[in-house]
Amino acid sequence: MAFKAFKKNLIIIVSAIFIFSLIPTVSVLAVANKNKPVITLDAGHGGYDGGVTGLDSKVKESVINLELVRLIKGYLESDGYKVVLTRKDDSALGDTKQKDMKKRIEIINSSNCILMISIHVNFYPSRYRRGIQTFFNKSVDEELAKSIQSDLNDALNFPALNRNFSALWGDYYILANCKCPATIIETGFISNPEDEKQLLSERYRMLLAYQIFCGIKKYLATDIRKSIGKSIDFFYDNQHSSPATNAISNARFSFISCGRNTPIPLITLAICAPSKHRTKPLKAVIDSSNASGELSAAVSKK
Repeated sequence: MAFKAFKKNLIIIVSAIFIFSLIPTVSVLAVANKNKPVITLDAGHGGYDGGVTGLDSKVKESVINLELVRLIKGYLESDGYKVVLTRKDDSALGDTKQKDMKKRIEIINSSNCILMISIHVNFYPSRYRRGIQTFFNKSVDEELAKSIQSDLNDALNFPALNRNFSALWGDYYILANCKCPATIIETGFISNPEDEKQLLSERYRMLLAYQIFCGIKKYLATDIRKSIGKSIDFFYDNQHSSPATNAISNARFSFISCGRNTPIPLITLAICAPSKHRTKPLKAVIDSSNASGELSAAVSKK
């Protein structure tokens, strides 16, 4: 009888020790989750402001922008970043363009993000213009724009056009008013038949979004990030380790798999991409070597 009582008490004591041992872990995880680095993604235009329109497809720029932002978001979140979107559906953020832009700046600057990416589609009266180009405004934006441009050149611009593009300065309201490093990415010319066809292909959008993700990680892995202000100083606290510091440290190694010289398995892109935003079945994406993947009517009404 005494042995049974002892055994019962021992079980209770061991259980209590186990439960209390979990409390610090839970606290650490809660703090670590709060310290995830934040990246804000802006899908340009939306609602009454559809942006430019495809000459052949008539698809609105705002729809393509949102599709790309959702894919980039999936890659970033799978890598441990917290992502804030300025818009989550095909609607404007204000009843005038001025109110819309002010609301975007408000969302960006209140998110405490370490950087901001604004996605757009280009247009030119002559149909021959092609390519992907990044833009910056402030000096603190330039390295981010250059980093992403470099990856886009290696993987997409040079193989398709046999030329590279440079990151360019631009007088853009959203860049000028961001408190963090920021860039606008013009992801192709919807006025060009080839660029338009690519932007309507889910397979291509996945590759494009992945290269933008690679450019972001390469930027975060460089020493230039140390000069962008107090907002990310906590990443360099050598006394502590967290998902935030680990995410930036890991970027130093993972970005080398991006670029023209290393093929990217499409299955990797497909698995990372958020499934609820795919416009084609996953198997069809993997099996297709020349997918056109037109945006469906349902997507264009989001």
